[in-house]
Amino acid sequence: MDQEPHLLLQLTRRLPVSQTVTDPPIGVYDEILGLWMDQVDGNPVVYDPNRPKPETKKCDVETGEDHKGT
Repeated sequence: MDQEPHLLLQLTRRLPVSQTVTDPPIGVYDEILGLWMDQVDGNPVVYDPNRPKPETKKCDVETGEDHKGT
């Protein structure tokens, strides 16, 4: 006897895995400041506008516009 898949499995669609690889910042971690520092100019990598944006383990780009709870 075959069972139908769970409702969530019926309604869920699977997206292709992102093939984009974001390399870690080229720099050194400053344990005192708790920041990655650029080896070239010595500035914190977080201030670099060209750095890769954080992603979730689901490869969603975190943009912060959802404003949950507001």
